[in-house]
Parts: sequence; structure tokens; C-alpha cells
Amino acid sequence: MPTNERPNAVGRAKELAGKLTPVQKITLGAVVLTVIAGTLVLSRGGDQVPMSALYTDLNSADASSVVDSLASRGVQYELTDAGRTVLVPKTEVYDLRVALAGEGLPTSNEGYALLDNQGITTSEFRQRIDYQRALEGELAKTISALDGVQSATVHLALPDDSVFVDEPASPTASVLVVGSSIGGLASGEVESIVHLVASSVKDMTPASVTVVDANGTVLSAGGGEGAAGGISVGGTSDRAKATADYESRMEASIMALLSRFAGPNKAAVTVTAELDLDARQTTSEDFGTIGEEPEDPYVLVEKSSREIYGSEAGGADGATGVLGPDGVVADNITDPDAIAEATDYYKDDIDTQFAIDRIVEQTTETPGEVTRLNVAVVLDEATVTEDQVTEIQAMIEAAAGVQAERGDSVVVSLLPFDTSAATAAEELAAAEAAAASSSQMMGMIRTIAILLVILIALFLGYRSAKNARKVTVEPINIGEITTGPRPSLGPGSAVGPGSTVDPDELETEMVPIATARPPDRDAIVMNELIQMAERRPQEVANVLRAWLAENKTGARR
Repeated sequence: MPTNERPNAVGRAKELAGKLTPVQKITLGAVVLTVIAGTLVLSRGGDQVPMSALYTDLNSADASSVVDSLASRGVQYELTDAGRTVLVPKTEVYDLRVALAGEGLPTSNEGYALLDNQGITTSEFRQRIDYQRALEGELAKTISALDGVQSATVHLALPDDSVFVDEPASPTASVLVVGSSIGGLASGEVESIVHLVASSVKDMTPASVTVVDANGTVLSAGGGEGAAGGISVGGTSDRAKATADYESRMEASIMALLSRFAGPNKAAVTVTAELDLDARQTTSEDFGTIGEEPEDPYVLVEKSSREIYGSEAGGADGATGVLGPDGVVADNITDPDAIAEATDYYKDDIDTQFAIDRIVEQTTETPGEVTRLNVAVVLDEATVTEDQVTEIQAMIEAAAGVQAERGDSVVVSLLPFDTSAATAAEELAAAEAAAASSSQMMGMIRTIAILLVILIALFLGYRSAKNARKVTVEPINIGEITTGPRPSLGPGSAVGPGSTVDPDELETEMVPIATARPPDRDAIVMNELIQMAERRPQEVANVLRAWLAENKTGARR
């Protein structure tokens, strides 16, 4: 059944096309072209596919290989950054990276990929140089992966191993880094790069690594602290960054305060600060007495000893052996001077241990103390009056913590502001907004117009097709067609005046009669019936079926 329907549909389409007038055919073709054009415009006028970077910083050879692979896969791509960056649809980035990695793309000539092309006949010198280049490339890629580092270049100086040298030279390294931020690299980041390189090379110490930025500033010099103090605590780079951060915060705070009453873009603030960023640690000891009176200390331990030597020292009866003024041996002489005069040797030792109040205090001063602060403020004279300057200055001094004894100063000035740049920026922003709105409106109008044209074209096509199928048929009186017997005179005979043949004796048969007379009404009706059957075969067939059904019903009765 399906095999018969398809040719029937094709035949009907051809029949319908053959019945169309030239004007209808032109209208139908215009409708089809309008629908196709509208579909293309709508499809192209939609949102573009968001693109994302597949690879960046590619060399020309890798970029060519990647682009060829993407073209063979039929993937949409774009080249930016002078051909070094390849953009692909955002939804296909990770799938394409995996697929291209399976093909060995990009074929980088840096890092350990250099060792893949070495052959059996490669010399020892070439092997050593390739290994050094590979190590440099891997370190550069690793450093470039750090946050805050845009790119990096590493150079290594690896000494040759020799059995004739007792103490071989130590390897050294130099690193050139390009930061991705304006402030540069912090000391912690530089220190991490130094230790990363030192730990990746055999027998290398952090003191053998030198780090330099793109401006030529030495962030870490070989041998310890860099010229810029990059890895030292409280180095110059850290001091400048800390001071700049403090000044920026103070400026933003004062600007936010002034914008409350002066309005946006009506004030300018500059803060210059001097910070004490030196870390100090102080240890102090305080000794005092336990008791309330300093002259009456508390004795913990007291020891005393006495030694006396003489010709008669240490008598048996306990006498001292010292004669008194009356020539009698003196007993229990306690006066040291008298003993010293009466004997040959005298020693008296007293060891007393007092309790004391000892206080040990260790103080660590955190760096960051403000030693001086200068604030300069310029206000638009169109928004601030002279009477308000004093109040504004007092408000800024209180907000910034200005201290006169420290030498701080605040200066507030009223000057006319140049608003031409702001006005131009506002006009440009307004023009861009108007252009964007106009573009969006024109896009909507274009889409609506295309839809209206498509709808009108579809309506006209439908109307044309409907009119093409309409056939005006005049009512036909089939009863006027005669189908009775016609007389036949045979070949070459005729009935007319002067004929000797009796018309009653003639043999009659059903044959068409060709006479020279006006067009027969029966022929015209038959022709119209044939044309009607050709134009509307299905309806004619239905009529015939109805007639046959009526005949069968009448016969049964």
C-alpha cells in the first residue's frame, strides 16, 4: 500500500501544478523563497554560540595542527591573539582537549617532549643539553601555572660531573617572571618560586636561585635576601605594597564620606602615609623587694663562719687565748678589732640570701604603626562653600585619625572641576545605550516583519492553491442525450429526392450518422462529461457508485 500512495501523491502534485496558471505558479514560488529566506535570516539572527579558549600561547606549528584537526572534525573555531589562541564553542572545550590530546596535539617542543625525539646515535653532549632544556621548560610551565604569574623563563647552569674534581661547583638558576597584576609578586610568591626551583634540581640550594621581574627588578638575589627585599621579612617590595594598600583604603574611606554630601565625581582625595613596618621584640627584667620597706628585706637563708688563728687561740676551757688589758686571758671576745689585735689571723664569713621581686617582660611590637599621615582633598567649588571647609577638615581629621603631635596634616581646597571628560563619558554611554536599544528594536522589527511576510506569503499560497482546485461546472442535462437506433443506408447510399429505394425496406442498425449539420448537442455533452471525469475523477466515481447502488437496490425489489 505505501508503494502505491507515494506515486499517487507525486501524481497529484504534478496534476495540481499543471492546473496552476502562470500567475499562480509565480506566487507559489515567491512563497517558497520567502519562507526559505525568512528561516535563514531567523537562524542567523539568533544568539551566537559562546566561544571559549581551547589553547593559548601556541606557536605557529601547533596552531596549524590544531586548526587542521578542528577543520577535519567540522568544529567551528576562531583565531585570536595573532593566531596564538584558538577559540571553540564553550560546550565542546573539554571534549576537544581530550580528543586532541589523544592525537598528540599540541606537539610542544618544550619540556620533556624534547627527549622523545632522541635516537640511538645521540651524543652524550646532546643528551645533556636536551635534558637541561627539558628541565628548564618543565620548570617554566610549572611556575607559569601559579596564580599571579603570566609567564616565566628559567635558565639553569648545571656543572659537569667529573671524577677529577674534589668539590664540584653547585648548580645555579635564574628565573624571569612576568606578573599578571600591576602590584607585582609578593614576597611569599617569590619565595615559593625560589624553593620550587631549588627543590627541582639536584644539589641546588635556595641561595643559588635568582628571580628577576620584567622590569629588571631583582626580587631574589643569589645568596639570600634580594636587592628588593623580595623574600626578606619587611623587604622594600612588601613595605611599598603595605603602604600603598593603607593609602588606598584611607582614600576610599574619605572619598565615600565626601560623596555623601558633595555627590559623585565632586571630590578628589590623596593620602600619603609613612608606616613603621619594623618588627621589634623587647625583653625587660625588674627587681624589687618583697616587703613593704626596702630597708627591711626578707631573709631566706643566712650562713656565717668565723676563723681565728693565734699562739693561744682555742684554749681548752673555751678561752680565746687573748690577754686582756690586765694581763688576764680574755674569754669570749667578740670585737673583731680586738681579736685581730690579739691574734695572728681572724676571718668572719656571712652568707645571706634575700628574697627579691624579679619581673621578666617580653614585648613584641607588630609592624604597621602610622608614623605620619598627610591628606589632601580637593572639592568642587560649585557644590561646596567656603563656610563648609572648616567642618569638612575637622570631619576628615576625625575619620583619618590625624594627630597633630605626630606631624600629620590635612589640607582642603576648593577648585573648579573639569567636567568635560565626565560629560563626554556620559554622552558616550548614553549613545551606546541608545544604539544598543535601537539595534535591539530594529532586530525585533526585522523579525516581526519577516514573520508577517511569511504569514502573508503562506496565506496567499493557500488562497492560490484553493482557487486552483476550484472548477466551475455548468449543469448538464443528461436527458437531452439520445441513444436510440439510427438508420443506415449502407456504403454509398443515401435517402433523398429522386431515390427509388423504399425507406421502409431499408435495414436499420445502430451506427453513427455523419451529416453536414451544426454541432450535435450530444457530442458537446459527452465531451463535457469526459472533461469532468478527467478533472474530478474521485467525484465522478462516487456518483457512479451511488448510481450502481441504486440500480442494485431497485433490482432486488
